[in-house]
Amino acid sequence: MITTIDKASERCLKCPLVDQQLVPSFGPTGKWMIIGEAPGRWEVQKGQPFVGQSGQVLRSTLTSLGIHPENDVYYANAVKCHPPANKTPSSTIINQCNPYLWEEILAVKPTKILLTGGVAVGAALFRTQAGPITSWRGAGLILETKLEGPDQWSAYAVPTWHPAAILRSPDK
Repeated sequence: MITTIDKASERCLKCPLVDQQLVPSFGPTGKWMIIGEAPGRWEVQKGQPFVGQSGQVLRSTLTSLGIHPENDVYYANAVKCHPPANKTPSSTIINQCNPYLWEEILAVKPTKILLTGGVAVGAALFRTQAGPITSWRGAGLILETKLEGPDQWSAYAVPTWHPAAILRSPDK
């Protein structure tokens, strides 16, 4: 994980998920970044995002596209702690974690980002509600800093279904 999250920080102490398990991001910096919603049960058990059934679907798809899932991709979630009963995180929770997510994005400096689900889209666009993923799916977005010099950065981002949605409804 590139960002150190201090669960005793004022930001985390204000979050309703402060007592829940934190799951850190992981992977190499550079080309690819995949952002999900929040850690699920398997991610909590294994301590990494996208390692459950959803992660298997994702890794299989990446491999079929010629992307090495372990060597080429940095995995993160918009929300770093596990919401009880896998509930969709509220806008308050998303806003509490958003600075951590953006610190990671700017440290990883990916050139391509896959935003899996509406929560990831909202967090990447600094919106409390991005609307349903069906409104965004497949649209190409440019995420960028407005800075000059070495801190300038941009990436091509594509919103899509979260792999868990595909598991529930394979016709998607």
